Amino acid sequence: MSEKLVPVDVSSSPELSRLVDEIQQSGVGRLLQSGDEPVAVIQPLAKNGKAKRQRRRYDPEQDPLLEIIGMFDSGAHSDIAKLKDQYIADAILPRPE
Repeated sequence: MSEKLVPVDVSSSPELSRLVDEIQQSGVGRLLQSGDEPVAVIQPLAKNGKAKRQRRRYDPEQDPLLEIIGMFDSGAHSDIAKLKDQYIADAILPRPE
């Protein structure tokens, strides 16, 4: 986004001026539409003139990775690591008949 944006003075339009004031006060951007078609996004600028990015707050209640912790824990100790070579051999080698 290295394009230069062309400034538009909104002070002569009461409706745009009201919208800009609302966006600055709330800190929340707006999606502009023409009918059902989205045409532009207006985001508030930080005091230094750069766009302010809203970060999503981390909510552990909605973290799908935390839901799988302990899902497969049967409570019994597993010998998978100790017997992995035997499991691989059983899977690869033909069984005697």
